[in-house]
Amino acid sequence: MKKFLTISSLLLNLVLTSCKQLKFSEKETAALQEVSSLYGGTCTSTINMTASTKYGNTKSFEIEIDNSAFLNENTKWTEMFAANTAYVFYTFVKDEKPDYSTVKSSIIYQNGGKVSFAYSLDTLEIVYNKMAFVRQFVDILKNQDYKKINEMLKPRIFLTEEDKGKYLNELKAADSVFGEITEFTPMGFRFNYPENGNNFLHISGNLKRTRRDTQFSIDINPAIDKNELYLYGYDF
Repeated sequence: MKKFLTISSLLLNLVLTSCKQLKFSEKETAALQEVSSLYGGTCTSTINMTASTKYGNTKSFEIEIDNSAFLNENTKWTEMFAANTAYVFYTFVKDEKPDYSTVKSSIIYQNGGKVSFAYSLDTLEIVYNKMAFVRQFVDILKNQDYKKINEMLKPRIFLTEEDKGKYLNELKAADSVFGEITEFTPMGFRFNYPENGNNFLHISGNLKRTRRDTQFSIDINPAIDKNELYLYGYDF
């Protein structure tokens, strides 16, 4: 009976923990705590084995978020927040060379529905590397160097050369209303593969400003060796 009570107490402690972990590294634990602080609710995690006839057995690290008021109120952006969950986790563990090949983000809504998205470590590494370019661009935006931004914007993907001037003038006007940018926080990403072959990586986030905070999005070339800007704006 004493042994049973001890085990029950241990399980109860795990349930009461915001992010439940078992035999995870310090960095994995820190990553899960960061995810929990971002979205609230209950964050659980497991390592699952997936059978594959081509590659043998592969491991997936799954992060499951339940009872998050923020995620329940923002279901429109489910995929972006799931991607951000995997990305945030990866930024903590990338140097550990984990033995799993995929990070899976699952969100459970108050109506009982569940959605899941899986991201390979290779994909997350691409996003991590491209995020450096995004931060460089945000710094240029902070300095309001619109001449440099005009030079960076590549036409023919979303904008024509003739449209660039009008588009930038609209964003300059928005900057004058919202105020200076003081901080950028990534909030998600999505790879897009249109039929025309002009693939792009869409990254969303929030901009903290001196007058009014805004959403932020940027579309860039996903190729690791090409830092090309296609579009940016103050939406998600």
